[in-house]
Amino acid sequence: HLAKITAERWNVLVSRGVLARQDGDQKQADYEVAVGTRKAQEANVNAGKNSIGAAAANLRRLVELQGFKKITAPFSGLVTARNVDVGALVASGSASGKELFHVAQIEVVRVFINVPQSSAPFVRPGQPAEVTVQQLAGKVFSGKVARTADSLDPSSRTLLTEVDIRNPDYALLPGMYADVKLVNVRNQPPLLVPGDALVTRAEGIQVALVTDGNKVRFQKVRVGRDLGTETEILSGLNAGEMVIINPTDQVREGIEVKPVAVHQGSQ
Repeated sequence: HLAKITAERWNVLVSRGVLARQDGDQKQADYEVAVGTRKAQEANVNAGKNSIGAAAANLRRLVELQGFKKITAPFSGLVTARNVDVGALVASGSASGKELFHVAQIEVVRVFINVPQSSAPFVRPGQPAEVTVQQLAGKVFSGKVARTADSLDPSSRTLLTEVDIRNPDYALLPGMYADVKLVNVRNQPPLLVPGDALVTRAEGIQVALVTDGNKVRFQKVRVGRDLGTETEILSGLNAGEMVIINPTDQVREGIEVKPVAVHQGSQ
């Protein structure tokens, strides 16, 4: 700024003839040199700021890398599996995605159960449950239904249900088998008939019923699970109705028969 004022004053004196033009040109040159020096200094300052920014970024990177020396889980729990040994080299950004540790949080454990179709309509989230483990005889754990699949498995006709159980003393371990009793569930045993009582006809699967008048009536039924010697009946038949086992071709609609009880284990 001083060089600029000095150059302007000298230029005025030169224009008045007080000073020689050469002296004025010298002061103007000094001013331009000062301007160039200032710009160079500003550039150096900006370069220094950029260097500071780069150094700070590198420092943050190094601090972050130092943080990788300690592996911290996002929650408190127990290490149930360790897939690396002390001193092993763990590469960053590994494409294999190898698991280093397996951590379990078992203050609350979850049990998966398959509820049969006969009880599935009565299962609701929040419903209490009692859980027992054979190896922990005499101890009953209290739990609640967390959620259900809201759909039955087409192969087993069961409802996948999750039950959460508080486990403050870590008595229950992941992977255990347990027995679960859902409280306030109406247990309806399935209706079963001998497998050889079913008849496949053009109208579908039927059973031969014996009516009150000892007359034969074929009734269409809807079957469920095949349990080997017995088959579950989902609809079309009521408990207590008499069915004919292994009906032959002589058994026709409306004929009169003499019913004989068949005891379990007899042919």
